[in-house]
Amino acid sequence: MGKKPKGFGRSVSQKSWDEASDKSFAKLQESLKRNYPENAVIVKNHAGIPKMSEVLTDFFMPYADISKNKKDFERLLGMSVTAWNMSFSPEDERSKLLDQVFAKAYNPLKVSSEDLEIGRAMLENMVERKLDYFADYDRQIIDFNVEYLSRGNYHLSVASSHKLE
Repeated sequence: MGKKPKGFGRSVSQKSWDEASDKSFAKLQESLKRNYPENAVIVKNHAGIPKMSEVLTDFFMPYADISKNKKDFERLLGMSVTAWNMSFSPEDERSKLLDQVFAKAYNPLKVSSEDLEIGRAMLENMVERKLDYFADYDRQIIDFNVEYLSRGNYHLSVASSHKLE
């Protein structure tokens, strides 16, 4: 496990951290109930399975400095999740998926073509990072929630698929 970005430290009180954890998990549960079948099983911190919030944090760590505020941080998380899940697609389909992602998510923002190229390169780099350093993690990320504790402090909850064996 790598070093966590400053917002994931325990500089806030344990009580605040626990309250944020419970609140974040509750919001995630509500989102999952709205978007997935009633028979979907939600398990919190299953024994023997790494917490995907910690895995995702380690995954996006090299990019954490680019987020200057909450909105940037949430965009970074969204890109990280997109790259993570895209890594499960066959290599020959990824380019088409990238085209779709940028057509849907980035064109409406009316960013420059240079910014689009930088974003695409970053997403491609993230996919390669997932394949190179996180290949053993075979659970897709379904949803996430960020609970803001105080300036610079966040609690991340992640819902992921369960590996079927």
